[in-house]
Amino acid sequence: MANTSSGFKVHDECKLRFLKLKAKRTYCFIVFKIEEKLKQVVVEKLGSKNKRIYASTKDIFKRELDSIQVELHGS
Repeated sequence: MANTSSGFKVHDECKLRFLKLKAKRTYCFIVFKIEEKLKQVVVEKLGSKNKRIYASTKDIFKRELDSIQVELHGS
């Protein structure tokens, strides 16, 4: 069903992949994107990297780019 305010809909694959992530932790992350021509949200990328790699690398990355003022964490 399309969202009445934007006219875009969420592709079924988005829902299926999210449920797998939520229930089975099959992926580490999912990147969704808006396909304007198709007027829908689709899966762009599935990630399987270990969370520890991200956590340990994040601090080094922030130190190298010393002007970062805002850090966002999404879940």
